[in-house]
Amino acid sequence: MSAVVLAVDPGDVHCGVAVFVAGACRWTGEMGQDDLMDWLGVGAALYAPGALAWDAIVCESFKLYPGKASAQSWSTMATVEMIGKLREYCRHRPGTEFVLQPASIKKGSAARLRAHGVVLTSRGSGGHAKDAELHGWHYLEGVGA
Repeated sequence: MSAVVLAVDPGDVHCGVAVFVAGACRWTGEMGQDDLMDWLGVGAALYAPGALAWDAIVCESFKLYPGKASAQSWSTMATVEMIGKLREYCRHRPGTEFVLQPASIKKGSAARLRAHGVVLTSRGSGGHAKDAELHGWHYLEGVGA
């Protein structure tokens, strides 16, 4: 079976999503947090019909930088909550790996893709979709897919 990977750039309102099948990006987009959670099973059925499961969900991690901490005062930390929802989703699906990656991978991954002539599927989409796609490519580069 070829690897089916979902890459997510979680946001407090919108999440970027990129689907990879057999080492190629098949779809990118943006959706709200609730829509993404509702779509996880549907997406797995669409892109991994034999297994009905993601092999991996790759997600950008969240770090609260000291200089930006005051901006989060009274925040419910919706991005962090989304990461927790995805982690819990994977916890209940033993065959689905959950991977966190730092935001810092995006510049280097984008440069490597450009150097190899890879054009992002998400071009023209919102910034979250592009970031999700970069996370997916970075993950696949590391696992050798």
